[in-house]
Amino acid sequence: MNTKLEKRIINGAILGIVGLWFSLVGWPIAWDAVGLIFTGECVEGIVQSTNTKLIKSMIRDRRGDTVLQVYPIISYTTRTGCFIDTTSKFPIYEPFSCDIGKKVQVYYQANNPTNMRILNPSTFFPAIFFLTGIGMCGLSCFSVWNTCRKILQKSS
Repeated sequence: MNTKLEKRIINGAILGIVGLWFSLVGWPIAWDAVGLIFTGECVEGIVQSTNTKLIKSMIRDRRGDTVLQVYPIISYTTRTGCFIDTTSKFPIYEPFSCDIGKKVQVYYQANNPTNMRILNPSTFFPAIFFLTGIGMCGLSCFSVWNTCRKILQKSS
């Protein structure tokens, strides 16, 4: 067999394995965020108060201290009414401090307005991780399929 084609099959398989790993790691966290990306709407909300919790975790600030998790309680108005909710699923860490009275962008699911997130890059990172993994798996399948097709064409 042609070594170039063998390398393509091996590279495609490696890409597929890495993509599968990406998608499996991102899947549990990303499902809500993927739903928000496709069915979400964005409104402005106001931080009413915050719940904080000091945690010991792998997440450290620049000095290596433990991080304070902040759970802002936000009021926001949608087409279906006014809601007050907390971001209990996705806490915000000190660098993204949320002061009381601060205006924030809230992303919420249109068919379930209480499913909301504060709009910042860390909110949608798991979804991007998951979608990247799915894309890599698809690209890998196409690469291996195309290479095998070329091998079969040459052999017949």
